[in-house]
Amino acid sequence: MAKKAFSRNAWGLLISGIVVVSAPVIGLLVTVLFLRGAFDATGGTSIPPSDKARVLAEGISNAMNGTAIGIGVAILAMVPTVFFLVRLLRERRENR
Repeated sequence: MAKKAFSRNAWGLLISGIVVVSAPVIGLLVTVLFLRGAFDATGGTSIPPSDKARVLAEGISNAMNGTAIGIGVAILAMVPTVFFLVRLLRERRENR
């Protein structure tokens, strides 16, 4: 029995599904890295005490932006995921 090649809909579903799953994980990684950097920067003596609050706030802001972007990308990627899923199901139903 010959193998069937993935259709364009199957590839689209696969790629958009990978984006939906990986975007929040990457956003979480960015969050952890920025928070770690912010706390490392404020823990040392290289930054004057008067600037530590500003540096910490900037790091937390960047971390939250990473989280928001990761979640936003995942939510937006759900649209093509559903689109390709519906098309793939129709394609499979027609090929029966």
